[in-house]
Amino acid sequence: YGLNHYRLIESNVRFKKSHKNKFILTTIKLRIMTKKIFILLFFLGSMATFAQSKIDGKWKGTREGQNGTVELNYTFKVEGDKLTGTTTTPRGENPIENGKVNGNKFSYTMSFGEMTIENNGELVSDNEIVIKTQRGEMKLTRVQ
Repeated sequence: YGLNHYRLIESNVRFKKSHKNKFILTTIKLRIMTKKIFILLFFLGSMATFAQSKIDGKWKGTREGQNGTVELNYTFKVEGDKLTGTTTTPRGENPIENGKVNGNKFSYTMSFGEMTIENNGELVSDNEIVIKTQRGEMKLTRVQ
C-alpha cells in the first residue's frame, strides 16, 4: 500500500462524511421548513376563526312606538366574543352595552335614562337578524 492508497481512502472517508453531513443538513432544513409551514397554516386558520363576524355591519328595522312606526338603525361590531355598536333612532344615538356573542346568537343591554332593556338576538341568515326584548320581537335587515 502506497501513499496514494492512503490518500484515496482518506478522500473516500471525507466524501462519506460530507455526503452524510449534507444528508443531515437537508433533513434538518426539511424539518424546519415543515415547522414553518405548520405555523403559517396555524396562523391562517386562527385568522379565519377571528375573521369578521357576519353580525358586523349596519342593520335596520322598524318598531311600533307610541306615535306610530319608528325606524331603528343598528351598527354592530364583533371582536372575539364581545359586541359593541350603536342604535340610532329619531331621538338620537345610544351605545350598545354589555354585548356578548356566541356563534350566531348575541345579547346586549341598552340604557334610556334609568331604564335598561335587555336584548337577545340571532343571526337568522346573512341578511336577517331577529332581536327579542321585553317589548317583543323585531326583524333587522342588512343595509347594503
